[in-house]
Amino acid sequence: MIPSSGARLAPWQVKIAQQGMAGQIRTGLRIGEVAARLELSETHFAKAFRNSVGVAPYRWFQNERVAHATRMLADAHLSLAEIAMECGYSDQSHFITAFSRTMGTTPGRWRRKRRSAPKS
Repeated sequence: MIPSSGARLAPWQVKIAQQGMAGQIRTGLRIGEVAARLELSETHFAKAFRNSVGVAPYRWFQNERVAHATRMLADAHLSLAEIAMECGYSDQSHFITAFSRTMGTTPGRWRRKRRSAPKS
């Protein structure tokens, strides 16, 4: 839910912020860099982003990381450790925890379920 009051980002600022954060998937989120690109303080950026998008920048970033991981999980040749590193997690354990928190299941279960789903 997007709050109805408070500082907001212009649509072009949201786009730049999301592109900047998506570009950090492999390296980890650096809010200060994204805020600086928009010439905003970290605090103002975080509040305005949340008011504009409906989620905090870190939550948006985590959701993007997991979305990237789900696309990679479709490739059965990639190990969970490889996907974890590609998505910027320090190790497989952190990846599994973050994925489970976001998706409600482990990456391995998600992959098996997707593999066994009927093709349409």
